[in-house]
Amino acid sequence: MDTMDQDELLKIAFNKVNDIITIIEIKDDGRAGNFIKVNDVAVKKLGYSPEEFSQMSPRDIGSTPLENKKKIRELITQGRVYFQRNYFTKDGKTIPVEINSHIINLKNKKAALSVARDISDRQESEERLKDFFDNATDLIQMVNSDGTFLYVNEAWKDVLGYRDDEIQNLNIFDVIHPEHLEQCRDTFEKVFNGHKIDEIETGFKTKNGQEVVLEGNINPKIDDNGKVVYTRAIFRDVTERKHYEMEIQRLASIVESSGDAIVGYEMDGTIFNWNPGAEKIYGYSYDEIIGKNVSLLMKKEKWEENLKNIEKIKEGGVVSHFETTRFRKDGSTFDASISLSPIKNSQGEIIGISTIARDITGSKKAQKALKDSEEKYRRIVEKFIQNALALIGEINKE
Repeated sequence: MDTMDQDELLKIAFNKVNDIITIIEIKDDGRAGNFIKVNDVAVKKLGYSPEEFSQMSPRDIGSTPLENKKKIRELITQGRVYFQRNYFTKDGKTIPVEINSHIINLKNKKAALSVARDISDRQESEERLKDFFDNATDLIQMVNSDGTFLYVNEAWKDVLGYRDDEIQNLNIFDVIHPEHLEQCRDTFEKVFNGHKIDEIETGFKTKNGQEVVLEGNINPKIDDNGKVVYTRAIFRDVTERKHYEMEIQRLASIVESSGDAIVGYEMDGTIFNWNPGAEKIYGYSYDEIIGKNVSLLMKKEKWEENLKNIEKIKEGGVVSHFETTRFRKDGSTFDASISLSPIKNSQGEIIGISTIARDITGSKKAQKALKDSEEKYRRIVEKFIQNALALIGEINKE
């Protein structure tokens, strides 16, 4: 292949790529001079003719003198430089580009060969992704190997209460709750050794020291050389849910330890909850009664009575310490004091009834015994008074 063919081939390659290619003069004082040559893509994208480019320098399409001098110095020192900046077209539009520049010798003079790739689409994609992250309700963070934050989203800042300028001076371990420090140090080390953590529950602390309970996952960002460069984590704030769970556990403990019979049933009477107190009072085990109808525990007329109480509950009324009778498994009856309350779903609709029944047979017997005793002594007193009055009458006659 002769020299002409090589030149022609280089010219074709110069103009057939999709990137902007420019050759810029570098002056003896290190400043960037004018464009020596540009390819067809540069002409098409930026809107200037080759003749116009020959009268222009990088600062005419957006580079400031300070930036230009800094990059040229870096280029001369290192032989190549990689950076991002904006190009401005002839009609005033902005094109974000990624530039890769190399020092070349052109006719015994230094020049800069630059390949600039239009990253508009990528930047828009990154902005959409950033917008998505910033508007996500989950906490998203990226952490460098030294523990400093590479990125946190708006939800992270809102939940923990830190400003951007404060985050710049924070280390990941500054926001870990003291009770979880050891766990997080171990996790941090594992992730930087290349391990992915699919599920983790941990605790962060807010700027004012409050604990935030988080659930999420952490994975490493690995570069082309197989080195972990930073960690990526997505967390969900489950503090409120954990408080609810603790409250539910507390209430469940109360229900389980209560001596009263606590029974939950659906609107058609199907029993779905039965505590140990109910087992003791009614005589049915949990397995025996679940799925059965609550009418099993009462006479027919008492079921009708119960339906009236349910209607009262549905209308917003209160049924508290209602005295009635109930059946035991062995067929015996007992006196009961019953309170009813509604069970509602998340929409506020009544989906069942919760009852608390107390066996008051003993107290009823005691009340009856007291009443009988009072009646007995009332009759004695009345008889005594009658006899006394009769005696007084006889004395008066004498």
